[in-house]
Formats: sequence, C-alpha cells, structure tokens
Amino acid sequence: MKNQLYRILLLSFVVSCFTACVNDGGSSGDNSVTTQNTSGADDAATAAFFTTLADDIILPTYSRFASQANALAATNSALAGYCAGLGSPNESVLRQSAQQSWRDVMATWQQIEAMPVGPIAANSANLRNRVYSWPDAVSQCAVDRDVVLASENDSFAVGSRTPQAKGLDALEYLLFSDDLNHHCSSQVTQLQTWNSRPEAERKQLRCNYVLLVAADIAKQSDELLDTWQASGGNFRADLIGAGSEGSSFASQNEALVAVLDALFFIDTGVKDRKLGVPTGLSTCGEASCPDQVESILSGNVINNLTNNVLAFRAAFTGSFDPLKSAVSLDDLLRLRNFNDLAQQVVADVDVLLSALQNYSTDFIDDIAAIDTAAEVAECANSATTPASATIPACGLYGYAKIITDNLKGDVLTVLSLQLPNSVEGDSD
Repeated sequence: MKNQLYRILLLSFVVSCFTACVNDGGSSGDNSVTTQNTSGADDAATAAFFTTLADDIILPTYSRFASQANALAATNSALAGYCAGLGSPNESVLRQSAQQSWRDVMATWQQIEAMPVGPIAANSANLRNRVYSWPDAVSQCAVDRDVVLASENDSFAVGSRTPQAKGLDALEYLLFSDDLNHHCSSQVTQLQTWNSRPEAERKQLRCNYVLLVAADIAKQSDELLDTWQASGGNFRADLIGAGSEGSSFASQNEALVAVLDALFFIDTGVKDRKLGVPTGLSTCGEASCPDQVESILSGNVINNLTNNVLAFRAAFTGSFDPLKSAVSLDDLLRLRNFNDLAQQVVADVDVLLSALQNYSTDFIDDIAAIDTAAEVAECANSATTPASATIPACGLYGYAKIITDNLKGDVLTVLSLQLPNSVEGDSD
C-alpha cells in the first residue's frame, strides 16, 4: 500500500514536470527533449526504483532463500529423512521428497541468479559460486573424492573445498544420479576401493556428504542475506543512497548502470548460455550440445528458466505479483513518455513465460534431435519465428531474443545508457 501511494504521488509529480516542459516550449514531440527536462523527477524515480528493488524484490528473495536453505539443512529436513530411511521400504518415496526439497530451494536460487546485483557478483562472483557454480560444471570426481575424505575426517570442512565439489549443483549430483560408482581416474587413491564397497555403504556415505553440503549452503545463504541487511554489509543503503556521501556509487547513474548490467543476465545467462549454447544458436562447436543443458541430471532446466524470467519481470515491474506494481524500471521509461515501450517489454516477457509454462516436450530430447544440417536450419527458423517454432527449445531462444533486442536498443537509448560491459560485443 505504501509503495502504491508513493507511486501515485511520484507519477503526479512527473505529470507536473511534463506540463511545465510543454508550457516552457521545451517539448515538441521529441522524446529526447522530454528526457532532458525531467531530471528532478528522474532522480526521484531512480531512487524509488532502487528502494523497490532492494525492499520488495531482492531482500525478500534472499530472505526466502536463507529460510529454505536452513530448513534444508535442519535435522528434520527431507534430506535428513531420506538419509535416515536408506534401506527402508520407503527409501524411494523419501528420495523423491528430498529431490523435491532441492527443486524448491533451486527455484528461489534461480530468481537470485537472475538479479546478480551487488556483493553476489563481487570478487568474480565468489559468494555466488559457493552456492552454485554452474556453468563451471560440478566435478563429479571432486564430489566422489570428498565423500570419502569427509567419511574419514570428523573435522572435514565443506566450506574450504572447491566450488565444483559443493553447492546446489553438488547436491543435484548426489540426489539425482543413480550411478554409485566414482568418476575419477585410477590415480585418485582415495577411491581405488570405492566401486567394490557394498551399495548400502556407498549410499550412506554419499548421503552423509549431502547433509554436510546442505549445511554449508545454509551458511552461505545467511552470509548472502547479511550483505544486504543493515546489521551486516548494508548494501541496501549503499544502493538506495547512490550519489550521496557514504555510498560506493558516485552517482545514481553509476548505480543504475550496475543494476542494468546485472539484469542483463536475461541476455547473457538465459538467452545466450542456457538456451543458445545447448541449441547451437550460440557457439558450442557442434550442431547442438545437449550435454551443456543446465540441471541435466534433475531435468530441472525449464523450472530454472521460468524462475529466471519471473525474477527479471519482478525487477522490471516492481513486484513478483503480476497484479501489483511499484515504482520500478518500467516507470523510468514512462517518465520519459515511453509508456508503450514499457508495456511492450512486459508483454514480451509474458509471452516467454507462457512458452516456458506450457513447454510440453522434453527439453534435452528436443536439443539432441538437432543433429543434421536440416535440423540446424530448422532451429534457426524456429528462433526467427518463435510463434510457429517446430523446435520448441529454439523457439524459447527466439522469444528471449525479442526481449533482449528491445533492452539493447530502445530501452538503453531511452535511458541514455550504453550497452553494459557484460554484453558488449554481443551481436545477437
């Protein structure tokens, strides 16, 4: 309610600014002139956008993830129940429950992934990688080795291990792979007798490591939340106070560039990496690369993509609820009299969301079928005309490209911003 009231007051102020511009002869239908005469309203709207992003989008999402991660690591969690039930008649059901708990936590993480604003991206995304390291794929060998090392050392610390041996991607491997044999060369001495051990023993040791990894994810989730809270790193104040004394951002514009650079994950992360590489529409070296699909063991890629896009929509409109809104990025476009553009971006995002939510074929099978020159051409056609796509995965790429083309073109132009560093040189 407070945000809605603020929105009404702000937009009323914007209307008065536009009226003043017209009365002064400062506007003749040229949008660039309108932009130049709204600096006061622009500052207010930008500050309001940062407040919405922090208080209504990022902090609640971080808090939800921390709650879920700590619940995942609790002694009464689905993971603990599965480990305790190994060998029982309910083992299969308990495993499915553990897998679902992973999917639930992963859903929230994928929303965080799509908004890598602030500390989560600092130091080469070190904090992010401790929770989830994909596309630097989890090393199954490193996980297998650490399963054994942890069983032999009570003081074993998961937090000190390589990102490729922990995090949500390591949990996926341990919970979804049916192959209990190790994936290391014979030179890894810790595993030389592993494959000959009883199945029950290997399951138990892997499950013990699951609990250690879950505990570390919970710890990292708390640290991530702490970076934004007033009692911790207080990046919230840093962002909202951009341009003022004490902020690391010299200006609001500098902060806006950083935020937009992060939100361009929908281009570099969703379109190019998660859709483009597997389908071969981005460089992968083959007609297609199904082995490059995210969350391949769990088959969770469509859920991941859906949550990525939901988070982008929330950041753009100011709310995860499509029936609600708050001062956000779309208002910065409306402030410059580009309401149609703001509406078009949301409409295009909703089309992609609908395509994801109605995806009825197997994503990996669709991509694996792209193995001939004719299928490669058909994939390209599907990306060009996604509404009539014959290869749904390639159609998803096309829908994503419609959104990102608008972002790279009209949206940045209207906001008088350059292409973010993360996508410079990207011609797609």
